[in-house]
Amino acid sequence: MAVPAAGGIENVTAIDESVSRLTGANVTNEAVALLVGLIALLAMVCWEKFRPKSLSLVPGALVGVAAATILTTTLELPIARVDVPASLVDSISFPTAGNFAQLVQPGIILMTLMIAVIASAETLLSAAAVDRMHDGERTRFNKELFAQGVGNGLCGLLGALPITGVIVHSSANIQAGARTRTSAILHGVWILALVALLPGVLGMVPLTALAAVLLVTGWRLISLHHVRHLFEHHGLVPVGIWAVTVAMVVLQDLLVGVALGLALSILEILPYLRRKLVIRHAEVDNEIHVRLRGAVTCKDVPALLSTFEGLPDGRKVNIIGKHLFYMDHTSAETISEWLRRETKSGRIVEIHPPRAARHPRLKPLFDRFSAEAA
Repeated sequence: MAVPAAGGIENVTAIDESVSRLTGANVTNEAVALLVGLIALLAMVCWEKFRPKSLSLVPGALVGVAAATILTTTLELPIARVDVPASLVDSISFPTAGNFAQLVQPGIILMTLMIAVIASAETLLSAAAVDRMHDGERTRFNKELFAQGVGNGLCGLLGALPITGVIVHSSANIQAGARTRTSAILHGVWILALVALLPGVLGMVPLTALAAVLLVTGWRLISLHHVRHLFEHHGLVPVGIWAVTVAMVVLQDLLVGVALGLALSILEILPYLRRKLVIRHAEVDNEIHVRLRGAVTCKDVPALLSTFEGLPDGRKVNIIGKHLFYMDHTSAETISEWLRRETKSGRIVEIHPPRAARHPRLKPLFDRFSAEAA
């Protein structure tokens, strides 16, 4: 079986060779694997579309993987399956003194930094995407990264691969009706139980079924509606950054795509970084006044979330942006999502726009905020 290349371009150029492996006088293993993956994909799509209400908590991914696993096991198909160690304890390896001595090598340090950047970026991107899927408690990004750092430290001591936050199980939990973080904890418990107690069951799952799950999840994450929304409310620049990031992730790898997207985002807000954001909030006549001064960019999103999420419930809020100079699309979307959640819960929010002489994009943004708060 052919091994995929590291980059998307190499894989695209090898399509002819890959297709040739699917055809021939006899049915090849690659063709069988493709067929099983298509069956898993079809099972997921049909289940999501036609499942009965009484079974609404059963996710389509589980149905697709189960269908492919039963088919592969029953017919004893010769395709690749999940490789699970026979004993979880035997797979644990503790670091030696020689391993710690390698930490001073420049190559190891560079690789560590690259993994930290990739893992952090994937976790933050996944958390931001999950926050848009529900109206519950927002992610505490600093806490999330701190917990990931502790977890990866323990993984290193046990000889395991680094961990990151991922969108697949989080979206599955939300689609199944999860409301609290307990769902994420139980997700880890079930995986540990299966790997430790029933490794043979996982060993029956074909890899092509998991590829089908990732294909469906990735397609759902590429929201053309969101791209149209960015263009209508924020112009061509954020759409261009989105397109370049997606293209580089597909054609190269996640690190290159995220790094380039981050660099382009920094270039967009670079002229406004010298204007720091100042947030002031106070109670005036039983109302809460939140005053924004300076420039609001993506680096200020944690401060925005901390301020708005910490406001007392049930009180009228006045967002005063008279002295605001600039706001990028990331911070604007953060405020917009908070407005939608709060007005949906019945809170009254009043918007005070900046002066007309400020940045030309501010007036349309605050007009939109006023419409959402109405």
